[in-house]
Amino acid sequence: MLHQVSCDWAGRPLSLETGRMARQAESAVLASYGDTVVLVALTVTPEPQDLPFLPLRVDFEEKMYAVGEIPGGFFKREGRPGDAAILTCRRTDRPIRTLLPDGLRNDVQAIATPLSADNQNSIDVVTMIGASAALHLSSLPFAGPFGVAQVGIDDGQFTINPSFEQLDAGDLTLLMSATADGIVMAEVEAKQIPDEMLSEAFAMAEEACQPVVELIEELRAKAGKPKIDYPLWEPRPEIVDFVEGEYADDLGNTFQIVDKLERQQQISALKDEINQRLAENHEDPKKDIDAAVNQITKRLLKDTVLNEKRRLDGRGFSEVRPLSSEVGLAPRAHGSGLFTRGETQVLTVTTLGAVRDQQLVRSLEEEEYHRFMHHYNFPPFSVGEVRPLRGPARREIGHGALAQKALECMIPPEDECPYTVRLVSEVLESNGSSSMAAVCGSTLALMDAGIR
Repeated sequence: MLHQVSCDWAGRPLSLETGRMARQAESAVLASYGDTVVLVALTVTPEPQDLPFLPLRVDFEEKMYAVGEIPGGFFKREGRPGDAAILTCRRTDRPIRTLLPDGLRNDVQAIATPLSADNQNSIDVVTMIGASAALHLSSLPFAGPFGVAQVGIDDGQFTINPSFEQLDAGDLTLLMSATADGIVMAEVEAKQIPDEMLSEAFAMAEEACQPVVELIEELRAKAGKPKIDYPLWEPRPEIVDFVEGEYADDLGNTFQIVDKLERQQQISALKDEINQRLAENHEDPKKDIDAAVNQITKRLLKDTVLNEKRRLDGRGFSEVRPLSSEVGLAPRAHGSGLFTRGETQVLTVTTLGAVRDQQLVRSLEEEEYHRFMHHYNFPPFSVGEVRPLRGPARREIGHGALAQKALECMIPPEDECPYTVRLVSEVLESNGSSSMAAVCGSTLALMDAGIR
């Protein structure tokens, strides 16, 4: 049965519909805002998986017909998602993941298919709203719904859900997800605006999310499925009690070890010892042990921070890790910079090219040439691991884009810097924010290349 709800939101019609498309999915919502239309279909496996994490996946199927175009290339059909589509997946995943219970082990997949996209209404906003509605209509134990809103600044005035032109011309882009109880996720790009103005933008965005929350609740009242008590995995209480009673002090002592790898090796050795002691009387206790150790270490870490007023490596709240920087490490490159902060290290290399080297970016929201690119790589050796090398993962795309936001507004205009600029940040060690270390390494590499 077709159910539809709608409201006027920031001067444009917002509509949510279910019951007409994708009826074999667990739930499906057609979300429309202006001429931007996205179908979000949600599916859940009937049985839980034997995994140590919540198996949630969000996919955004970039369809060029949504903007009336035929894909380029020989095959004339969509292939691997572009960076813009991957970032949409990540933005949609973040608020959903925080509102599903940690112990859920059933596979959950949300697939967003854009049917139409205009240049006034963000495809990200509509996708995230549709995903929130689909989760809320489903039988899953979802602690939502959440609303989504964008805030920009146009001629010094805040604007709810501004057009792309307004966002490009303004000094602020804020994307927020919020439930009726508070903020769930926020993503900000700004050009040095005052703190008071940013605080006001946060309050405005949270308020703008509430009509969306109410609209989704209205749709659930009409078409929502009964919630099901899905089995939620928890570690066996007797194993948690054993680890707590026998090894809490030993785990606490590992917090005195400053070196990350040495600390991890000591914790791993304790886990092996616990496993040997429990394996005779408990079937496959490893997952329970891992969960118990995580619970205990989180509690101990919280106590260390709040009661002892120190960090895990012994530093006080106002102490900075040892910093060092070098430039000119790649003599044949145009610029290079090595930034080290404690056990986090990033090498960034700058390449300057001609105008013809600019990147053609074709997505549902833009088709233009970019003269500045930042690429971020996170090889397994940076955290002492072994795994096969593939193309950049979603995390690498996301962290690269995060650092690019901080760097892009500092690149001189084209009449002062008539080059195509590519930065590649190679994470060589990681224990802390490697994306922010990439910003620092990139700054060094840009200055080494003569770009100031």
